[in-house]
Amino acid sequence: MILSRKEGRRSKYIQIENSIQEKRQQKQMEVKELEDAAQQRTATLQQRIDTLLEETQRLKDTLSEEIRRVKETLAEDKSKVAAKYDTIIQELDDQLQGLQRLNNQDDHLISLVNSIPDEILSLIFETYVLDGESPRLLQAVSHRWRSVSLSTPRLWARIGIYSRREYQRYNKADKPLMSRRYWGGSFEPCFTAEHVEKTARMAGSLDLSVVISSIGVEADLGSHHPPRILRVILGPQYSSRIVNLHIDSSSFKPIWWKASNDWIGNFAKLQSLHSNSGSESERSLDSLIAARSTIRNLTFCGNGHTVFLDTTLSGIRSLEIDYLMDEEDFNEILPKLLQIEYIKRAPWLWPSQNTPSLILPTLKEIKLTCDGAWLHLLTMPKLKMLYISQEKSRRGDTPNDTQARRKSIKGPIFPNLEYLDVEANSPSFLSNYQLPSLRRFRLSSQTSRFHKRHKLLPFKCPNTLSEFILCGGCSIDVIRDALRKVPKLQVFKLQEYNGDDQASLLGVFAVTANSHVICPELKEIEFEFCSNWDYEQAQKDPSPFRRVMEEQQSVGSPLVSFKLFSFGGCLNIRTQI
Repeated sequence: MILSRKEGRRSKYIQIENSIQEKRQQKQMEVKELEDAAQQRTATLQQRIDTLLEETQRLKDTLSEEIRRVKETLAEDKSKVAAKYDTIIQELDDQLQGLQRLNNQDDHLISLVNSIPDEILSLIFETYVLDGESPRLLQAVSHRWRSVSLSTPRLWARIGIYSRREYQRYNKADKPLMSRRYWGGSFEPCFTAEHVEKTARMAGSLDLSVVISSIGVEADLGSHHPPRILRVILGPQYSSRIVNLHIDSSSFKPIWWKASNDWIGNFAKLQSLHSNSGSESERSLDSLIAARSTIRNLTFCGNGHTVFLDTTLSGIRSLEIDYLMDEEDFNEILPKLLQIEYIKRAPWLWPSQNTPSLILPTLKEIKLTCDGAWLHLLTMPKLKMLYISQEKSRRGDTPNDTQARRKSIKGPIFPNLEYLDVEANSPSFLSNYQLPSLRRFRLSSQTSRFHKRHKLLPFKCPNTLSEFILCGGCSIDVIRDALRKVPKLQVFKLQEYNGDDQASLLGVFAVTANSHVICPELKEIEFEFCSNWDYEQAQKDPSPFRRVMEEQQSVGSPLVSFKLFSFGGCLNIRTQI
């Protein structure tokens, strides 16, 4: 019993011991697994640490290299900056020395100017004033210049009478062209009678040129008496010295002229008169002109003028009429122009079949708005320049009637005419013209293109014709046919052409297979403001023009220049023979 208990306890202890042994082994296995896992993780961590160390070292090396490179670049840039700084300092020193030299030169020039005699300086001032500047600007330079300008009467011999307000408005910086064209540019502006008297006194005893604008006396237009500024300049004291008078009396009151004999002077030296008058105020002006046999140049604008007397026109050399003057009055005037050299007649149609035959033996230049077919009525043996702006047909005539009359007309003969300028859609009226001495011919269209059925050169071209200027649009064939009629042509100019393209036009001057040249003596060609042309491309590639010149020169032609004009500038393409 006792043994059985002991054996039971012993077997129980053995079981417990076996169980403990199993648990110990199990724990040992778990510990070993944990150790193996820890060793594996430690190895992985060590590998990652080694990799990070390697990357860190590589980054460190890269940064060190970059820092070294940056230091070297900074050092190099620093040297460049220092060199550039030295260069700038040197340039500034050179500029400073240049300015010092200029200053010394200015001092030298000033000394030279100061050494110029007063007589020479006075001539320089005269040129300065004639270029459109006021002599009063010279007085602000120095005391000597002021003294010289005040003692030079020719600087003050051109007097302009204007209103101060309008003169300042038109002389703003943004309107310089209007200022010079309308206000006379170099005329000394006078706004009061005292100013006129002072300027006339500074001119000494020299002859005067005077411009009188109607707005110059606008403040006195309500008075029944002429303003004092008019009584001073047109009165006996100064009128006898006036040589050139430009007067705009369109706003003057007619009552001012009724008592003109009481205050208007004699104008004994008056040679040139430009009058812009109204329908009433011009009567006294015409009577004033009629008594002055010294007048040589007359220009009339406005609403009309009375018929002139014989004493007015016998010595006239230049006559411009720019108002609707009756044709009969004009026909009455012409025989009285015994010494006339220049006539401008616009805007009326003249001459016509009603114009009597006239001989103008001294006329050298004439500008007309007329039907050129009737110029055979005028005999002008000394005529050098003729300008015609053709009307389409006479009023009251049908085109057929006008054409029928023209067929029976014997063309005018101009033995000494050298320059002919015609504005017409159809220059066919020139077919009967005889122009043995013509050198230059300019033809411009009144519309965008010439009529296709008409020839550009209907008259027989003389061998003296060396320059042909064509303004307007037409076909290439028309141009080619016209040029063939001018064997001695040396200069051809095409202006505002709106026809075919550049290549087609250049083809006119190309050398044909049989080496034929359309104008064998042509030296220069000009294309001015032609549409459908690429001027920029011509600037980049002028080879087409050079090719034409080389072809021409290969057969003995003297063509050496193409000139192209556009709003962007001028391109001159030249080649040497």
